[in-house]
Amino acid sequence: MRLTFQQKLTLAFGCMVLPLGLIGVHSLWSLRRENAALRALEANLARRAVLAEAENTIYRQIREVFHFLIEGDPEIKAEIARLDEIVRGRIAEWKRTAVDPEEVRITRDLERQYGDFLKVTDRIFTLYERGYRVEAIQLTQRELRGRILPDLNRTVTEIYRINRERGLQQAFQEVGAVRRQTQTVLAVLVVGSIVAGLFFSVLTVSYTHLTLPTNREG
Repeated sequence: MRLTFQQKLTLAFGCMVLPLGLIGVHSLWSLRRENAALRALEANLARRAVLAEAENTIYRQIREVFHFLIEGDPEIKAEIARLDEIVRGRIAEWKRTAVDPEEVRITRDLERQYGDFLKVTDRIFTLYERGYRVEAIQLTQRELRGRILPDLNRTVTEIYRINRERGLQQAFQEVGAVRRQTQTVLAVLVVGSIVAGLFFSVLTVSYTHLTLPTNREG
């Protein structure tokens, strides 16, 4: 079936306009994907803030133990107990929102090491209060500073690493992939619009030449 010139114009115009519509649809789809990736990134950063609070609170407890050995203030024990509630709550919140099995396993290691810290702290307090201050200081140096603190540092660093590699990087890669894909699709659609526009122009010029009156001499 042969198309009339008007039908050809309509088809060419449609081919020129269609990419614009596709650009709009793809832009909305890309925006939804990018927003989802950014929401995931925001949630991950919020989780890291939870872990950071647990980490900072544990180190504050450790500092309080050293202050106790210097000052012997009995209120420090109550302060450590109060901080303990914060640490347990934040670790539980972190583990509850974890989806990576490796992250869950490392968090269990953190819980175990924190439990060791509390047990050693109780022994330090008991030795100090019974008058064995030298032994309490030696235990602090050997167990708290020599073993538990390095273990806690390594474990927290490992948790951050896993979270960064499998959480933050994934979100950033998703955002980057959406933007690269959007650039590619937009480039193809723009080229398609240009080609359709040229085709539309050629048809218009051809029709103009065909419809011009022919000058006849004589």
